[in-house]
Amino acid sequence: MSERVMNQRDYLRNLKVRKQQQLLAQQELENIPQRGERAIQAEENRRQRRAGTRRLLDITRNQQAARCRYCVNDDCPPHSTRRSLSCHAHVISVDEAMKSIIRKSYQLRVRKATLLHSLSIHGRNRKRREKLKKSVVKEVNMVVDWLRNVAIKTQNFIQYYVLQNFSEGQDLSPAIFTP
Repeated sequence: MSERVMNQRDYLRNLKVRKQQQLLAQQELENIPQRGERAIQAEENRRQRRAGTRRLLDITRNQQAARCRYCVNDDCPPHSTRRSLSCHAHVISVDEAMKSIIRKSYQLRVRKATLLHSLSIHGRNRKRREKLKKSVVKEVNMVVDWLRNVAIKTQNFIQYYVLQNFSEGQDLSPAIFTP
């Protein structure tokens, strides 16, 4: 297909999309209940801002983007991933999902808690529970330290083994590369 035909097809598609957007905007204005002049003006401003944002996205869109492998039809605007809002198989981000659920601004927060505070041991004697908690934390720390040492020593051994075989010109065993 020639470039001129592609441009005409894109132009007609964009024209059709713009007309649909104008109709939707007009319907939104008609569905606004009778309110004060200020509220109507604010709604009109929001609508114009949204339309301007859409136009800016259309202008800045990369026309030479590779075709998304998830799209089944050719009518969608050019995009290369499902992250694009233009994609029919759009995947929403965690942020978009939270906004659609909560519908307000939100903030993710994390509280740090030590194992000692999050561990609960049942029993009547408070001092005994605290002592048991501390012994469990101590055991966990010992196991973690042991595992860290094993991992470091394993890495050192594999590096030595690979370098030794490489320097001698021997082939490496495939067992090294298996998980």
